Amino acid sequence: MPRTSGISLTSTERVPGVPDAPGLAATGVLALAYLGLFAAVAVPSSPLFALFALLVVGAEFAVWRLAPLSAWALARVQLGLPWRWAIGAAALAALEARLSGPNTSLDVLVVVCAAVVGICGGVVEGLAQVVEYLRKSPVISRGLTLGSLVLPREPRALLHQRSRLLWPAVLVLLVVPALAAGTMLPSWLGATAAVVAAAGAVGVVVWSLVLAAETRRARPRSRVPEAVQAAVTELAPDLVLYYGGTADALYQLEMWLPTFESSGHRTLVVLRDREALRLLRPTTLPVVCIPAGTALVAFDLSTVRGALFVSNAATNIHLIRKGGMRTAFIGHGDSDKSSSRSPFTKVYDEIWVAGPAGAERYAGWETALVSDRIRLVGRPQAVAAPHRDRCPGEPATVLYAPTWEGWGDEPYHSSLPYLGVDLVRRLLETDGIRVLYRPHPLTGTRDAGVRKAHHDVVALLQDAGAQVHRDAAPTASTSPAEVDALALMDAAARSAVGGEHREPGATAEFWAEAPATTHRVVEGSWPGLSSCFEQSDALVADVSSVVSDWLALDRPLALTNPEGLDAAEFGERFPSSRAGLLVGPDLAGLDALVADLLGRQDRTRAQRSVEREHLLGTPPETGAERFRAALDQLVEQAGPVPSGF
Repeated sequence: MPRTSGISLTSTERVPGVPDAPGLAATGVLALAYLGLFAAVAVPSSPLFALFALLVVGAEFAVWRLAPLSAWALARVQLGLPWRWAIGAAALAALEARLSGPNTSLDVLVVVCAAVVGICGGVVEGLAQVVEYLRKSPVISRGLTLGSLVLPREPRALLHQRSRLLWPAVLVLLVVPALAAGTMLPSWLGATAAVVAAAGAVGVVVWSLVLAAETRRARPRSRVPEAVQAAVTELAPDLVLYYGGTADALYQLEMWLPTFESSGHRTLVVLRDREALRLLRPTTLPVVCIPAGTALVAFDLSTVRGALFVSNAATNIHLIRKGGMRTAFIGHGDSDKSSSRSPFTKVYDEIWVAGPAGAERYAGWETALVSDRIRLVGRPQAVAAPHRDRCPGEPATVLYAPTWEGWGDEPYHSSLPYLGVDLVRRLLETDGIRVLYRPHPLTGTRDAGVRKAHHDVVALLQDAGAQVHRDAAPTASTSPAEVDALALMDAAARSAVGGEHREPGATAEFWAEAPATTHRVVEGSWPGLSSCFEQSDALVADVSSVVSDWLALDRPLALTNPEGLDAAEFGERFPSSRAGLLVGPDLAGLDALVADLLGRQDRTRAQRSVEREHLLGTPPETGAERFRAALDQLVEQAGPVPSGF
């Protein structure tokens, strides 16, 4: 059998989130509005039908805006927008049959016009998908000068509204003929309205065809990759900072951006997800997004000597297989979590860790083969801060920064569902203590118990007068049109660094918004964790990279032990815990930490100093310099760029 060829139109679909109360209410109103149409038929009553038709259109718009999951679910059970239009048209035909008898000329005309509107809706939806495909460049960028390339304008109305552009025609088609059937309006007016609705729908189709033709002539699918490739060739990057994950975990990449911005190397950031490009925070580094593996393999990166990977994403292999560059895994935090010693690291030329503790994690049988590839490079994010002196009468600030539930089913990953609520309650009941709560960005995304505990902690703090801040950064999109490739590039071109811009001094203004005695809740990616560190006198955290970064400040800390393990066993399993106190289910370690803070004592200083060098390397303060030296060596070891570049 001969092989056939064609165009792949596959795309990643994001399921919308569960709607809130207004979204659920809009869904309920929509269902009642459609039932109301048939109730009006049963009466029969043309004014009542017209009223419910107006309600249907309003509820449809509200569901689209407030409850995208409802619209998504209806489409999956074959009750998408065209079928809901058919339900309305059928109800109108039934109303006309009851009020004026069957087979009248108005009935026939309305049915024909309804069919025209329905067909036009399908055509518009199809043309929107064609335009979306034509604009979906295999390669998009941010922060690169693309010469004389002019991006075609975004047909926003078509891509975002699609067949919903025909709702005015549907409204006219349902309301005016219904009133005419009930003799409230003359029949000729009902017929005219039906024809106008059909003509309007045809007009939208013609307009959509023009947009599709314009987009096709612009050839963005070929011209944009060519321009991006030319810009990258001119840049001649020697390093790639690679992130193969989705927008949900962008923090894994963003923690490295300042380090590479000041590295002195020509670094190119490579992403694989358009949504990640849309939500990536501002950076001076050039960024390319190449979702398809075949496109990345074909993209010319011949000048690159070293590639750095921040996570063990499955798509990493697409860059590794290109060859010609040395690869190094740098991770997204130095911790005792099992994910910090994944067997996947065998695919890299080098594994970079901060200090001796990181190297020791790879001693197990699953990762012993990589022991000769491990390099101690320091932790550039671990920056020492001046000693924090509290003013007289100012409370001591305890930062509670639990991790999330993790990708696997490992129990006790996060302390939140086990002792988080009691821990925060105990702190709030203690005079002279202010609580700063900074959960992991992914907290509660996989486990309902963790999510409930998080909400309970926030509620406790709110009852105590806490100021709650949820980062207002753009949220993940569920519509392909929301991450239109060329619109992303056009928006980034209007900003030197792209992303969401914050004015200098915004962080200082944020902390100055409330007195030093006010409890705070900080959710999201801003202000950053390091900013929270600067405001805190002590840390309570789970086993995570938060501990390593905190140790650079050389301030007291306590690690949670939600499983209640023996201290010796816990220390053997999680060596970083030796740097501080342990907080078990009885919260005894928490009481000791608070007593030290209030008494201005520091019983763990000596052991913390030892673990600080063990985790961060010697001396810990030179992490940034050591990391830059490792980058230089990585490029040198890869050898010179092939001739011709």
